[in-house]
Amino acid sequence: MKILFILIPIFCGLLVTPAHFHISKAKSPAPIASKPASAEVHWMSIDKALALSEQHPKKIYVDIYTTWCGWCRKMDKESFTDPKVIAELNKDYYAVKYNAESQQEVVWNQNHYNYKPEYQANEFAVTLLNGQLAYPSGVIINEKQKVLTQVPGYQNAAMLVEILSYFGNNSHLSQSWTEYVKSHK
Repeated sequence: MKILFILIPIFCGLLVTPAHFHISKAKSPAPIASKPASAEVHWMSIDKALALSEQHPKKIYVDIYTTWCGWCRKMDKESFTDPKVIAELNKDYYAVKYNAESQQEVVWNQNHYNYKPEYQANEFAVTLLNGQLAYPSGVIINEKQKVLTQVPGYQNAAMLVEILSYFGNNSHLSQSWTEYVKSHK
């Protein structure tokens, strides 16, 4: 009798187990798809962007930030994750994240830029921002590696898309910012 009590659960377990595995396989969740390549801004170093721009001319967008800047983190979290911002940056620009406090030398337009303790910033950031160090700041450089504009301060996604589009599609060559904004409302 004891043997029967032991064998029945084992026998039942053998009958249930294959069906259980089959059911659990059928109900397993689908693998999570990875983000498409265009789901993120293709950030690169300033050196790489400058080199690529010489080979294949394209504007450069430089996001100048610091590690301690709360508005910089907010912009990373909200503006640079917006699909329209991502699309504009990846389409029309080489996108660069540049830490204003970087210790690394930058060579741009045959000039060498280094960190200067008196500025608490790299000369490259100081030069791009005309000495007006505000974080975050965006800088747009044209295909001939000349600064087109500085955009100081936090920009929400909607405003950033407008700015990127205005310069990205070369509207700045044919109309003022005010005209452009009026024509896009």
